[in-house]
Amino acid sequence: MESYLSRLPYESLIVLDLYAEVSPQWEKSQEFFHHQWIYCVLHNFGGSLGMRGDLDTIATGPVVAREKSHSLVGVGLTMEGIFQNYIVYDLALSMAWANSQVNVTEYVQSFAVGRYISQSSTTHHYLERAWNVLETSVYAVRHAYGGVTKDIVCLRPRWHLIQANFMPTELSHDFERLTANTADLLDRMTDLDLLLNTNQDFMLGPWLHDARSLAGEDGDDVAAAYFEYEARNQITRWGDNNRNALSDYAGKEWGGLVGSYYIPRWRLWVA
Repeated sequence: MESYLSRLPYESLIVLDLYAEVSPQWEKSQEFFHHQWIYCVLHNFGGSLGMRGDLDTIATGPVVAREKSHSLVGVGLTMEGIFQNYIVYDLALSMAWANSQVNVTEYVQSFAVGRYISQSSTTHHYLERAWNVLETSVYAVRHAYGGVTKDIVCLRPRWHLIQANFMPTELSHDFERLTANTADLLDRMTDLDLLLNTNQDFMLGPWLHDARSLAGEDGDDVAAAYFEYEARNQITRWGDNNRNALSDYAGKEWGGLVGSYYIPRWRLWVA
């Protein structure tokens, strides 16, 4: 890095510290050898929908960096998908204006009230309780390497399904007992598919519709079919002839995808 960056004139580029909330490089590299840089929150890989985050680090990291740095010029987001864990990105972007470390508990409660806008004291009470649970569990994973959690429904069925590092499952289960109750497992997946299909934000259809619409208003069927194929490919196999190296990388808990892809795959494996 030094041999490349140190030869470039100052202010000739701005470097993104891509994964600063987990693996910051600015201190290791003398602030990218004295170039301007941006503190970035990566957080998510493949647009996965699991609930996970490190609010404490995000609430402190940019402020600490600003106090120590001579060339920090901003805060940014580099996640591979934004339609999940909204509180993580809301907090990250707000840190650009924070002069001191943010109290996470106060921030979470303010976020919840602002998001749901409830005038009922009873509802407000339950909101506080629910978000307190989230704050102290899924959003308190310090230096959470590997992105958000991965639902086992969306993973290729296999033995030793637990993933502790990249895209972690973080789910303890007796897999022999699980496969011994395959009817219940498949029933729960069917219920999940029905539930997801009650909200268009969690449906496969809009994703495919948007992909096909790229072919234009004239309706080029060949182009539309190509765009649909690539859209399906991205959320399942992610490529061709790659030995399934990135299979399910961008898997989603979407109605229609669970029913047409994940359930048949699990049914084949447990049969």
